[in-house]
Amino acid sequence: MLIAFEGLDGSGKETQTKLLEKRLNDSNIKAIRFEFPNYGGKYSIFVDEYLKGEFGNKLNPYLVSTFFGLERFGIYMKEIKRYIDKGYVVICDRYIYSNLIYQGGLIENLGERDKLFDWILNFEYNICSIPKEDMVLFMDLSLDINLNILNSRSNKDIYEDDYNFLKKCHSNAKYISNKYNFINIKCDNGIHLYSIEDINDRIYSMVLDKLGYR
Repeated sequence: MLIAFEGLDGSGKETQTKLLEKRLNDSNIKAIRFEFPNYGGKYSIFVDEYLKGEFGNKLNPYLVSTFFGLERFGIYMKEIKRYIDKGYVVICDRYIYSNLIYQGGLIENLGERDKLFDWILNFEYNICSIPKEDMVLFMDLSLDINLNILNSRSNKDIYEDDYNFLKKCHSNAKYISNKYNFINIKCDNGIHLYSIEDINDRIYSMVLDKLGYR
């Protein structure tokens, strides 16, 4: 089983994927977590250089999407596949739809954006033969809270440092979540964040149901 967590940077994906991995393993359900991008990894050289701004920020989104897709291909072939074959629950902090969220944020026209989405999904699922998700959970965090969290960070990449772009990505992520029927995980009430434990309890319960343990 493959579970993907999507959402903007700062929406809680890292925290929740790590907690879910631990809770499943503590319940004797074999689980392992992967994170995309895998900064500094063997297959991430183009992703790393791009996010550091080494290629500028005006590249064609179709080209940029191949950087992230090919990194995913390498990690799937050399690492993820063997865990899936062994029956693990594979948890991904970002997966294929992150390519749509961020590269789609570079395209204003909705029709052209949808064409990009179709191209990316075909490239990753069909050409690269990367497996489809069994569950996609969208970490739905209000924009102002999300931006405040990101503002507190240092060493931002070119995406995190561009608030106008992040606003576009936030709107795009909501559109994608509805278009592709993600499981929505509401993370705040518009003013305050919900507790990490409450959010994780909801996620854990959904995953157990999907696995058929309840």
